[in-house]
Amino acid sequence: MTIKDVEERTGLPRASVRYYESEGLISPSRGENGYRDYSEADVETLLKIKLLRELECSLEDIRALQAGETALDAVLWGRLSALEGDQARLDRARAICQRLRSDGVEYATLEPEQYLRELPPEPPLPEVPDPRFSCPWRRCFARSLDFLLCSLLWYLLQGLVLRKSILHMDTGGNILATAAALALMLLLEPLFLHFFRTTPGKWVFGLGLTRSDGSPLGYGEALRRTGRVLVFGLGLQIPVAGFIATAYAWHRNRNGREQLWEQWDEAYEDRAGGQFWNSALRFRAVPLFLGAYAVAFLALAGLEFHVAQPPHREVRSSDQFVENYNHILRYLNAPQEPYRTLLPDGTWALYNDGQENVLTLELTEGYPPLFQFETGEDGLTAVFFSYEYTSSEGLLLRVPGEEMALTLQALSGHGVFYASAQDPLALAVERLRSPQEGSRGERWAGWSADYTLTAEGGELHSLYGATAVMAREHGTPVSLRLDFRAERDTD
Repeated sequence: MTIKDVEERTGLPRASVRYYESEGLISPSRGENGYRDYSEADVETLLKIKLLRELECSLEDIRALQAGETALDAVLWGRLSALEGDQARLDRARAICQRLRSDGVEYATLEPEQYLRELPPEPPLPEVPDPRFSCPWRRCFARSLDFLLCSLLWYLLQGLVLRKSILHMDTGGNILATAAALALMLLLEPLFLHFFRTTPGKWVFGLGLTRSDGSPLGYGEALRRTGRVLVFGLGLQIPVAGFIATAYAWHRNRNGREQLWEQWDEAYEDRAGGQFWNSALRFRAVPLFLGAYAVAFLALAGLEFHVAQPPHREVRSSDQFVENYNHILRYLNAPQEPYRTLLPDGTWALYNDGQENVLTLELTEGYPPLFQFETGEDGLTAVFFSYEYTSSEGLLLRVPGEEMALTLQALSGHGVFYASAQDPLALAVERLRSPQEGSRGERWAGWSADYTLTAEGGELHSLYGATAVMAREHGTPVSLRLDFRAERDTD
């Protein structure tokens, strides 16, 4: 229908219809000729707006009703409170006018005090819950959600850019992550308060923050406020101190006392009208809050899987193989640095005992084994090593099964850290990690990994997830030989 039809159906002037459209309260479609085409739903919406505007409801209230952010009952309750206050003031004004007229008083001889004393006391206005103190848990949960989002943002940056593992962070990494999340919150929360008058956490729970006149906080005001929130509301997330700060803030809120971070001119907006559990807002807030934590958990799990994978999905050179190998080795040993690192020539750099950051080059034929590489026209074609060791006194010789398992993972470009019966690569890795005597082989992602293991004077045993050769009797010489070769399949 045309706008003229809408005017006749609703009784609204054309200018009002255009204004409500510009405010986004209605969205008529356009025909092929470019003219607006109003629907029955648009007419129904305009009639609702007309009624609510007659009740002096604000456009913000109407917009919140359309978005499902508040309930009609909460809006009407607020209007009733305001109308009852207006009616009380009108009754008092009427009583004053009638008495002054009956006494025939002139302005020059008016004695106001006697009339004010004789007037009935002003009836108390309906008690309106202060949004700062109603449902204090909402402010606490909103703050925790904002901190969660800032933490997630830092973890994403750390994982995607720096490829740092979250699960394997040491104490320093955890402190850095907390400090970074606090810094992001200090930067972002004032921006949200200044431009949107709320934060993601506050928006979920129907809360807003402005000056007392409804204008947004200045960035400087919001920055000072957020800084004090981080100290007095979150305790800088320091263990124990953070819990004490949160508990103390809760206690002040429950007792109707202003928080230590509140500005002299600020006001909370509550779209639930102080009745959260009786408003439609609860159907949005609770699922969104729980869903945010579920999404954060899934995002971190996916990020951790991304970080765990080696950088090269397809290995074409010995340098790429070494980089993949060391990445997996570091991940398995995190948060501590691995005590050895494979070098591009197949030798090892080892950490000296008791001397941090000092490296020595391992050049012996002992453990760990030295890697060798073969290349062809298509790049790297084979990785192999031989390991042989004999002990006439020792009772234990370690079998380099871990090196075989890591080699297959590095060549295939996949990191395997959790065994799964449904994952063929995980099963192949586990079999290589715990080799059996004799000749065996595994296949994965275009690579074949074969080994021959012989042991004399001892028996193979599983030891802390690895395989070792133990002497049958004390003093019995034990010898071990392992020949391993992984090569690219040619068929």
